[in-house]
Amino acid sequence: MIDYLPLVLTGLGLTASIIYYTRVLENSNKTQKLQLETRKSQHYMQLLQMVSNEEFLSQAYHLQKLDIKTYEDYLEFMSSGSEDYMKFRSYIIWTNGLGHMLREGLIDRDMIASFGQGIQYIRAWQKWGPFFLRQRETGNAPDIMAGFEFLVDAMKDRRRELGLSTEFSEELGAFIIEDI
Repeated sequence: MIDYLPLVLTGLGLTASIIYYTRVLENSNKTQKLQLETRKSQHYMQLLQMVSNEEFLSQAYHLQKLDIKTYEDYLEFMSSGSEDYMKFRSYIIWTNGLGHMLREGLIDRDMIASFGQGIQYIRAWQKWGPFFLRQRETGNAPDIMAGFEFLVDAMKDRRRELGLSTEFSEELGAFIIEDI
């Protein structure tokens, strides 16, 4: 019996080590999940603060109302360096970044949709998207505003899943209150 004692002790030691290591991994996974959820909550609050900010809402509304109808108007606007142009650049860069965050899984679609069901991004793309697409084509730059387009496609998909419209007319203003 004493001959088997080293084997039994070795087996018990290995079993204890495996159990300990398993517990460490379980705790590590729980910690990582908690960190991810915490980070998503932080993103949500930052986004909520941004999209509910009066200046941001005013800027989005104003940009939607700019009288730019043709690609030539758009090119002139883009080279103007005006205050409106700077607001436009700020808004589209932010929106493009939001789309990239969504594509990378840093935020989720429902989180974004909770801020007005994505209507503002769909409407902005309706107005500005054709210009971005033409820029891609003429500038041989296939990634221009790809994040923005991804964001809009995701919002449209979600609205379709819910049986809601994905097209909005100019007359309805920057936001459709009854859909928010």
